[in-house]
Amino acid sequence: MTQATTRVFAFSLLAFVASAAFAQSGTPEVNQRDAANVVARNNYPIVQFVSTKTRADVLAELQQAQREGLITNGNDYPIVRQASSQKTRAEVQHEVSTAGSVASSLYQGA
Repeated sequence: MTQATTRVFAFSLLAFVASAAFAQSGTPEVNQRDAANVVARNNYPIVQFVSTKTRADVLAELQQAQREGLITNGNDYPIVRQASSQKTRAEVQHEVSTAGSVASSLYQGA
């Protein structure tokens, strides 16, 4: 055998032994969990989902929500009205000026 052939044979043997060392063993549940963790990068247990609704039920709910205007697209968010204030502008300005003092501040940082 030439030196090149010996090196190729030694490398092949080393690769074969290393692949056996890294072979995955375990129960199917453990293998499934490990595969999910690799993909999702989490440690959550796998919970099997069982649907209780048919496709027709889901589509009917979607159509009802669309009719009621509950489905938003893009920046089409529902408008939330703010409650009107019972304070005058002078009261708010006084509250801001007194609340801004260092003595009443919770911040003690540098």
